[in-house]
Amino acid sequence: MVGSKKVGNQSYTCKFEAWKVATQLDRTDADLSGVATPHTAATACEPPVLCGRATGSLYIAKKDQRGPQESSFKDRKHPGE
Repeated sequence: MVGSKKVGNQSYTCKFEAWKVATQLDRTDADLSGVATPHTAATACEPPVLCGRATGSLYIAKKDQRGPQESSFKDRKHPGE
């Protein structure tokens, strides 16, 4: 999950992003002689490509909520934020 999270009484609204970080090599013109597994050869997308964004709502019944989080996680951010 990347982005913000809004917390309600029993629901969470989250923003999601999907990124393409690798792609299969075009084997028609690539030199794959040094590749150990040419049938699965891939290359990194530089920079990564944003494929989609979405917003979703999650509902968690009160009986299934775990309560307060460990304090060390309170201000923790995703590495991309």
